[in-house]
Amino acid sequence: MAYKKLIAVVTGVLATGSAGSAIVPTLTDNPAVQQDSKAVTTATEVKPAQPQEKAYTFHFGNKELKISCPLNSFPDDSTDYKSKTMYVICQLKKNGYFYYEQDKTFGWESFHGIWKPKPKCVFQADGGTYKCTDANVEIKELPRRLDGMANRTVIQVN
Repeated sequence: MAYKKLIAVVTGVLATGSAGSAIVPTLTDNPAVQQDSKAVTTATEVKPAQPQEKAYTFHFGNKELKISCPLNSFPDDSTDYKSKTMYVICQLKKNGYFYYEQDKTFGWESFHGIWKPKPKCVFQADGGTYKCTDANVEIKELPRRLDGMANRTVIQVN
């Protein structure tokens, strides 16, 4: 019984060794493969693609603010319940399992925990402008993204 195991081990080693000696020279001694030095591009030559964005203009009374949303996102109302602050964010159309559609009007009606006056914004027919009721607003860059945000640039409504 021990002889059968010994013969099996020796046969396996010989088979592996002969297959390895046949493969190694074919990988190392291949004169047909040549490298064209002009075809190699370096990381400095490749420019990163700029994400495509759509600009939206918001008119809050006599104040005009612009926000750019990446493709597959749109302006929407949101809030940070911790600070009780209202925002216009770029809402992703798909966030996890949830799908969102762009509303023609928004005004933070569904955010019942906020007791401040809530402006109302109406989407205009030109496709890129919202006319909103007067409010104290400013462009902000948030340190972190709120849930569903496409970027950190927001319009903060005070």
